[in-house]
Amino acid sequence: MTAPQPTPFTDQSLYDQDFYLWIETIAKKLKQGRLAEVDLANLIEEIESMGRSEKQALDSNLISASRTLVT
Repeated sequence: MTAPQPTPFTDQSLYDQDFYLWIETIAKKLKQGRLAEVDLANLIEEIESMGRSEKQALDSNLISASRTLVT
């Protein structure tokens, strides 16, 4: 009797189960030009989230700097 072969992850299940591996997989596909295989929905979500986080950090830093200059 042979052992069952592991089921390969889909990009969605990989995204849900191992985020870092998902990032590596998506980056590799992008570098190789395999754009049709890229998990676009989750990639777009992550880029938008990253943009919001960066904007919030910038806003917070500007507020802190302004308060320092005023005092």
